[in-house]
Amino acid sequence: MPLMTGTRPFAWHARIASLVTGTYVVLLTYLLLTPEPLFLFGSAAGEIHGAVDGTVSTYVQHTLAYAVLMALFVWTSSLRSRPSVFACIGIAGGHAFLTEGLQLIVPGRHGDPWDLIADFAGMAVVLASAGIAVALQKFLTQETLRAESAGPEV
Repeated sequence: MPLMTGTRPFAWHARIASLVTGTYVVLLTYLLLTPEPLFLFGSAAGEIHGAVDGTVSTYVQHTLAYAVLMALFVWTSSLRSRPSVFACIGIAGGHAFLTEGLQLIVPGRHGDPWDLIADFAGMAVVLASAGIAVALQKFLTQETLRAESAGPEV
């Protein structure tokens, strides 16, 4: 099936965004729910996990992971015919609640309400940044239109 199908000229962008976002969701879910997410590091994995778990860096990891997740959802949604920020918040927030809840029953993992707060902090940073970017774009567009309508300067 060719990439350029559909009525929108950039339909293939939406497909690529969906593929990247879906891959990230699967990877993030795996890392959050597997008992040994760092098994590739061999015997050092336990030491790394023990050194990071319960420190500020674990909250930074959660914040960054969910900031990336929200950015991917916003990117994918923006390429759709009807983008919805509320859908992005609902899906990312649902993922955060679900994975933290499931960690309570996964051996070797534990759900932490502070992780959930860090998850939502990451989502909020992206939404605030996107809001600022949109407002700045609108302002600059209006200034350009004003300058063009005023005519050439003498």
